[in-house]
Amino acid sequence: MLLPDLQPLSDRAAVFTHLAQQLLAEHLEETLGRHRWESDLDERRLSFVSEERDARLDTRMTIVATVAPGPRSLLWGWSHPQMEAISLPATREYGEQHDIASLTASEVPLPTEAQGEELAADLTAVTHTVARAAIAVTGPSHYYSAPAGGGTRLVTLLAAPELPTVRIDHRFGTRVPAALATGLVEDHRLAVQGLADLAGFRAEWAPEFAAVRLTDPVTHSSVECEFDEQSRLTRLSGSLGGGEEDGDGPQAQS
Repeated sequence: MLLPDLQPLSDRAAVFTHLAQQLLAEHLEETLGRHRWESDLDERRLSFVSEERDARLDTRMTIVATVAPGPRSLLWGWSHPQMEAISLPATREYGEQHDIASLTASEVPLPTEAQGEELAADLTAVTHTVARAAIAVTGPSHYYSAPAGGGTRLVTLLAAPELPTVRIDHRFGTRVPAALATGLVEDHRLAVQGLADLAGFRAEWAPEFAAVRLTDPVTHSSVECEFDEQSRLTRLSGSLGGGEEDGDGPQAQS
C-alpha cells in the first residue's frame, strides 16, 4: 500500500465498501443501462445520466480528494480553494486526533516510481484507499472515482435516497469472502467489525475473538464468521431471514 498509515482505516471499511460499490454498480446498470456522469460543484451534485433511456440519478456529493499523476500526489479537498466548501474536514480532524500524517498534510506525496499503466494502477489503488479511509471516519456512504483530466482522478462520496444499502442477503455468503480475498485487507476481524459498524449489524463476538455472529436488524438474517490465529476469515455460514440456510461461503485468503 502506498499510504501505509491509512491501512487500519482502509481495513475497517474494506468489506463494507466492496459490498456497497457492487450494489451501486448493479443499481446503475439496472436503472440507467449505459450511462455517463456529470457534476456541478456549485450545486454539490454528481449525476449519472442514462444514454439509453430518459433516466438519471442525482446524488449529493462530497469531495474527498484528487489524485494526480503529474506531481504524484494526493491533494485533500479541504486544502483546495474551489472544493473546500464541499470537502471533508472530518478526515483532517481525525488525523490530528490520532496522529495520522496522511490525513493531516494538505498534499501527500505518493512513493511510486511507476510509469504508464503501472502508474495509473497505483493512482487508482490510492483513490480506493482514500475513499475507504474517508468512509471509515465519516460513516456509511457510496463513493465514486471520476476522471478529472490529465490522468487526475477525483474521489467523491455520494448520498441519495435511491442508493441501495448493504444488507445480509443471499449474496452475502460469497461477496464477503471475495472482498477479503483481494489481498488488500490485513486484518479480517477489523474489516468484519467495520462492516457491522457501518451497515448497522449487531456483532456478537465469541471468546478470544475466534468468531463473530452478525445479525441484520432489517432482514433478520444472520451469519457467523470464524477466524484463524492470523485473523483470517476461514468460514462463513448463516441463515436468511426466513430461516433458510445460507450455507458455507468459500474460504478467504490473505
